[in-house]
Amino acid sequence: MLAWLCNGNERWNGEVRCWVLRGAPEIHLEFGDAEALPLEFKRALLESWIQRNSGREKVWSGYSPDAMRRLADQRLAPDIARFLGDEATPGDIRELLVQHLAPLAVGSGPRLPVWIYGNGP
Repeated sequence: MLAWLCNGNERWNGEVRCWVLRGAPEIHLEFGDAEALPLEFKRALLESWIQRNSGREKVWSGYSPDAMRRLADQRLAPDIARFLGDEATPGDIRELLVQHLAPLAVGSGPRLPVWIYGNGP
C-alpha cells in the first residue's frame, strides 16, 4: 500500500515519497503505479536503490515486469545509460535495467552503447 501512497500532489504524498527513498525505494519495482510518479522521484528512487546496493555482488530485489514497465520513461534514458556504464552499479541491477527499463526508456530516443549489454567497454 505504501507504493500507492507515493502518487499524488498533496504534501503528505511528498512526505511518503521521502520515507520510501530513505527506506525502500525498490518497492516501486514490484508494487504501485510508478507511471503516475513525478519524473524527478523516479530518478531519485533509481539512484537511491543503486546507491543502497553499491558494492554488493548480489542484489535480491523482487520485481514485476508490469511495475517495471510503468516505471520506464524515455526521459530516464540518460540516467539508465549512466547507471549501466557505472562499475559501481551491481551486476544484478544492470541486468534488471537492461531487461526491463532500457528498452522501454530508450524507445526511439538516444541509443545505449552496444557494450552495455556485455560486461564493459
